[in-house]
Amino acid sequence: MSHTEALESVERGDYPRALVAAREALSEADAGQVRLTLAWIELERGNPRGCARELRKAREFGVSPARARCLDGLRLCAIGAYEQAVTELSAVMDSLQADPKWLSNALIGRGVARGYLLRLPAADRDFAEAARILTHLGEHERVATCIHNRGFVALQAGDLPTALELFEQASDGIRAGRAEALIDHASALLAAGMTRDASALLERAEPLLAGRASRLAEAVLAAGYCALRAGDIDHAASEAKRAQELFRIQRRPAWIAAADALALRTNLVDVSAARRVADRCLRWGKRTEAAELLLDAAKVAPDLLTKLEGERNANTARLRAIGWLARAKLATTSQARTAACRAGLRVITQYAAAMGAGASELAAELAAVAIDGTRRARTVFGWIERQRITLLPRVHTADLVQLRAAESNGDIRNAVRFENRLRRRVSAIHRHGDVDRVRAAIGDRFLVNYFMHGRELLACTIADGQVRSHRLGPLDPVELRYSAELSEKLDAQILEPLGIGDRSLVIIPATGMSDLVWAALPSCSGRPVSVAPSAGAWLSATRSTPGTSTFAVAGPELVHAQREVALVGHPTGKSTVDEVLADMDGADIVHIAAHGTFRRDAPMFSCLRLSDGPLYGYDLARLKRAPRILVLSACEVARADVFANVLLDRGGQALIASSMPVPDEAAVDLMVAFHQHLKAGVAPAKALADAQARYGHLGFSCWGSG
Repeated sequence: MSHTEALESVERGDYPRALVAAREALSEADAGQVRLTLAWIELERGNPRGCARELRKAREFGVSPARARCLDGLRLCAIGAYEQAVTELSAVMDSLQADPKWLSNALIGRGVARGYLLRLPAADRDFAEAARILTHLGEHERVATCIHNRGFVALQAGDLPTALELFEQASDGIRAGRAEALIDHASALLAAGMTRDASALLERAEPLLAGRASRLAEAVLAAGYCALRAGDIDHAASEAKRAQELFRIQRRPAWIAAADALALRTNLVDVSAARRVADRCLRWGKRTEAAELLLDAAKVAPDLLTKLEGERNANTARLRAIGWLARAKLATTSQARTAACRAGLRVITQYAAAMGAGASELAAELAAVAIDGTRRARTVFGWIERQRITLLPRVHTADLVQLRAAESNGDIRNAVRFENRLRRRVSAIHRHGDVDRVRAAIGDRFLVNYFMHGRELLACTIADGQVRSHRLGPLDPVELRYSAELSEKLDAQILEPLGIGDRSLVIIPATGMSDLVWAALPSCSGRPVSVAPSAGAWLSATRSTPGTSTFAVAGPELVHAQREVALVGHPTGKSTVDEVLADMDGADIVHIAAHGTFRRDAPMFSCLRLSDGPLYGYDLARLKRAPRILVLSACEVARADVFANVLLDRGGQALIASSMPVPDEAAVDLMVAFHQHLKAGVAPAKALADAQARYGHLGFSCWGSG
């Protein structure tokens, strides 16, 4: 085999074959150049010691000192010695000006090191300059790699939508065998809360990593963090152990520290070990891993919070929010605690769309700290509202059309691609209800605002002009999934103690309550109940004004849909997605009877099946003005918050939808009775309650203001 064959195998990512070819070429080619290639191969295989050994031999044979020094800088970056890598690679730049390919190598390596050191503008400049050089050289795949690396910078900055967009932009130019691209993309999806999608990418990456122990170890570590986020502690622990072993064999101290941090988070019994590992993470540039480990460990050793206070001025929004959370927990006065919680929530509110899944979790933790410091029910209500963050899709019609086409053609790969493109196009709204405005608007109704404080459920109620707070005890999240079966037990815990009387109810659920079937609870039976994502959203819904028309639509392959639509007594509309949306814009009452699909892994892509394909929650963002009342006679779509969130954001009053599978024959009588009550001038929540009292609840709730 020749040196050329070795280089071609490197380009293909076939490092075992490249190693064999390079070793065989030692006797036939320039030994210095071959040794340099061997050093590169050993680095890619996860053997930094072997890389250093081959570099020494390459220098003995008179290889280019600048190239050898550049590769040594890349080796330092691979083991996590980022400061040394930046110094070494910066020093060799001038010597590589006449060697553009290796200059781009140095720029990319320095960009990666700066990225891990959170010197993010400088890292981005390095990748942009490398891309310019590689474009001139015609190396288009490596240009795509630079775009991908700019996504890595955005990910380090906590800007998840930009990271996902850059990874997507780069994906067409990077060959399918580039596992590192899949690993980085999976990390961004994980940060955005898309655990299942991240795990799927990592499963694709692992078989591509044969003979590349360094990248395999990184994929294993990422899989461990996926398992931790998903709550699978046992799997996270096993992946952490596997990553620890791989990184130790490779002698990569920065990554060993990151794997040790994950292992400790799965079984935190040794606080002193957590302190030591966090210090090692900080020493090797793993700042986020250190912060998250210390935050977990501080639950049993609060003094560790002093190590986190300084993150208030960090480069990323997540670290800044963690810093303010630490300061709030350390505060010795109510004034200082409140100020820190407000500052942390300001950071989260400003960057919620970029922060992804972690934004709501940190907001809830800050609110919990503030609530612990007060006994005033009005103040508790205010903090519960402040921590509520709603993510809304931003309309992008072309991608929705492409997604529908991919799904109808069974093209799963492109369907996933367009889903990911749509998911990063979100905006965050933070519409909390002022307690005095809510109290003035509530009238003779009874409002309950729930909040999960750790494992304990809190409630703030407003009724008869009074604001009260209630501690309702520990709540098992699993029970919420079986609320129809455990209705009496749940009712006794979360509603009976509140003293509702015979008043209408307004419920603001806590995070995790989307599966709860409110109509199944005895206290809700026969009672008008309105459910809203926040008190502010409920207030907005009370101001909704009538629309201009009414119509009903039947989706395909639903036996009783046509009969239901005929009997509800509204004009019948056409059932294609575009026609339904056009008729829906500015309408007064819209009724859709169709198959519904709830996506637990991606609730925003829950949908209704119309004649030409799915109507997604995302599609409602295309409306300038939502219908005043939207009735979705379909299975489970109420579990997808996106339908209610968009409807209320676009000026709607009420969404009628079910969080259970709905037998279509049984739904007909319920829906007909509901519309008869509406036509008689009955408010939506009471119209639904009266119909349910006769025909059963079927899981339907009124979202908004009834």
